[in-house]
Amino acid sequence: MYDFTKSIFSAVLVSSLIYSGGAFAGSFDTKDLAELRLPGNSPVMDCASLAFKGEYDYTIYSAELIPAAGDVLEHCQLDGIIRPEIRFQVNLPTQWNGRFYMSGNGAFAGTQPGTGRAKTRDNALKYGFATAYTDTGHNSSAFSTSFAFQNLSKEVDYTYRSVQLTAITAKDLLKEFYGKSENYAYWDGCSTGGRQGLMFAQRYPEMFDGIVAAAPIPNFTDLMVAFVWNTLALQSSEPLTATHMKTIAGTLYEQCDAMDGAKDGLIRDPRMCKFDPEKDLPRTGEGSFSDGQIASLVKVYGGVQSNGKQYYPGWPLGAEIADKKGNPMWNNWMYKADGSGGTIQEIMGKAFMDNLAFVPDDPKNDWRSFDFDKDPAKITTIRKMLDTTNPNLTRFAKSGGRMITYHGWADPGVTPYLTTNYYDDVIKAMNGKAQDSYRLFMVPGMGHCGGGIGASKIDAMSSVIDWVESNKTPTQLVATGGGADGKGSVLMCPYPQAAKYKGSGDALDQANWTCGN
Repeated sequence: MYDFTKSIFSAVLVSSLIYSGGAFAGSFDTKDLAELRLPGNSPVMDCASLAFKGEYDYTIYSAELIPAAGDVLEHCQLDGIIRPEIRFQVNLPTQWNGRFYMSGNGAFAGTQPGTGRAKTRDNALKYGFATAYTDTGHNSSAFSTSFAFQNLSKEVDYTYRSVQLTAITAKDLLKEFYGKSENYAYWDGCSTGGRQGLMFAQRYPEMFDGIVAAAPIPNFTDLMVAFVWNTLALQSSEPLTATHMKTIAGTLYEQCDAMDGAKDGLIRDPRMCKFDPEKDLPRTGEGSFSDGQIASLVKVYGGVQSNGKQYYPGWPLGAEIADKKGNPMWNNWMYKADGSGGTIQEIMGKAFMDNLAFVPDDPKNDWRSFDFDKDPAKITTIRKMLDTTNPNLTRFAKSGGRMITYHGWADPGVTPYLTTNYYDDVIKAMNGKAQDSYRLFMVPGMGHCGGGIGASKIDAMSSVIDWVESNKTPTQLVATGGGADGKGSVLMCPYPQAAKYKGSGDALDQANWTCGN
């Protein structure tokens, strides 16, 4: 057995790049500073007067006026605790633009305010937003669930109570500081932060006017079941190597790259690809696959099977290829190129099964013995608190809310089929009117919350602001930063539309594509 502690440490280092701001750290990039300024938003009190302010539910233990630094505006930084121990931070700029901005968490959260989200916070403060962030009630690492062991209160705080109460508290504080409520409120998150965005749209639809919910994991509970499924499948045979990943990627990209009309190194919709590991991968020669390895891949691509049926969607084709840094996108998520074990999926799946899945928690529980036919139905309490699968967003739409989701087609962490399936359900539940208030954009070649082999710099927040405040419905988004020179761009169309190549010109220039059915 490998050293699990070292594996956790390694995975946390990797995840810090994935979860500490993600693609949404660059929001508002298309907005001009002056464009976001609204008149009459000066403080009516000193920052210091909020020090040690206390209510029954929360206490401010620090109020500090932070001077301007570079592009970041002078602001009043408030650090506090919501009962029992939900840490939060609220930042109130002296030059307030009249808007409230709150950013979400990653994985199992726990990142302390002012540290892991500093870049996201400062980017919003640069434009004059009042901001808020919470650790969701614990300070464990993003891949640890030790906080939840036999502690239902902590589980409630982590799943939804902390972000709801932080938003309420932040709005109360900014109203007191400025003498008026915010003109608009916005949520911005990816991964767990995306799930939290869906949670607000479903459960508290009047809380935010605009929401960016990227790679949102509506069914988080069964994603953890899928993590266990993938881990057990891939560990049931000889380990995959970097050579194997190169063979898989080379074979399927040769078959599927040009299916969208342009051979440009991107699989723009993996559902079009008919790659079959059993038929298409070599059994002899260099980079060949054993029967066991083929069977493992079939399980991963096919998704969780329970009682003879697909229980949870599988992983898309296209995420096996090496990213711009030369690392297979599956690396660290589903396999380790150095053979050290301890993938992110294994660590998170184990942590979930140890301390969140079953009530009461059983320290003797062996996650490797999970019964995929019987045990999913036993995960009940956490499912009710954690999952955000309600497709009826009518209340959110009636409140005037607007939401954008984007998700990478090559996401090795959260299967994008989960997002497309959820959006299909929303379309049905809202009788085809979903796009009046909620739009989904799929990103070819992008990994989890960014990165990958395609363009992945996306300013969805500016589009949400325009949609909310100017009624400019987003008919397309553009991802930038693609290609070997970083100048490539990708056209993103509102799902279920897809980008269509015009037939000529640089395929890595979004101007040569158009949206269609």
